[in-house]
Amino acid sequence: MEEWVSVSFAQDQDGRSFRQTRRWSAMPKEEEAKPPPTLIERIEQSDPTLKELAGFGGYGYHRIATALRKNATITSFKLSNCQLGGDRDEGCIYLMQALIARRSTLKRISLARNFIGFNGAAAVANFIRASQDDPSIYHSIRLDLLQNCFGDEGARVIADAITDGTLQDKAQTIVDIGLEKNRIGNEGLMYISNMLHENNTLHTLR
Repeated sequence: MEEWVSVSFAQDQDGRSFRQTRRWSAMPKEEEAKPPPTLIERIEQSDPTLKELAGFGGYGYHRIATALRKNATITSFKLSNCQLGGDRDEGCIYLMQALIARRSTLKRISLARNFIGFNGAAAVANFIRASQDDPSIYHSIRLDLLQNCFGDEGARVIADAITDGTLQDKAQTIVDIGLEKNRIGNEGLMYISNMLHENNTLHTLR
């Protein structure tokens, strides 16, 4: 608290001088409370309490993907029903590129029910290949792609990414994968069967 003192001289009715002293003070201004950090700020600043990203918090996928490139703390992505598919699957592509660029530990990626087509499946396959190149960072990942729409060709590129890594003696990073309800027919099932024949580290196929 700040205090001020003012001293002045005056005269009374008899002409005698006297000193006047006035004091006043002001209470310090309270600091304005800072608003809580936004989701984007928490991602970019690698908030240690933010271990899981469940949805985009009203932001677009491009903004989230850009922020993720700076993040090193999120290990679980629960992004079902986030409209990552459609329009050439740009949302899924941006997200996969960001996850490759950030090079940080991952445990789970759920992209169920996003209408992801072939382009998105190809982006996921690129992520799988990138993860095999750096097993010290990427290992034991659960990948959920349930209820999308990438069909036989999408199943092929994903199965090929896992199979090629096995044949090249690369570390297998995907231990659990969900592919149900993706319009996969007999051809796609053949690709998946070949993948299972070559791979012995995939614990669960759904």
